[in-house]
Amino acid sequence: MDGSKIPETGPLTLRLNTARYRALAAERGWKTVEEQARGLQLSMATASRIRAGLQTPGTSLICALRRAFPDEQFEDLFEVVGVEAQQGAA
Repeated sequence: MDGSKIPETGPLTLRLNTARYRALAAERGWKTVEEQARGLQLSMATASRIRAGLQTPGTSLICALRRAFPDEQFEDLFEVVGVEAQQGAA
């Protein structure tokens, strides 16, 4: 993540880097939502929202991704965005 891309004003939130997540899931052979849910130890509904880029990262998702991908840097999995950008992505 490039620190210069963090909005300087307004409320901030995290957004999953879905391109990186998809690449990591593919590396592990997780082709279906069911395989992703099992690999992340999350519900199929949550895995489906992650796959679609609709899941706002909360504590349980952050922890699940860090457990599944321990060698990945936090900054590669998530990006800091303005709340408006997150809402526009949904």
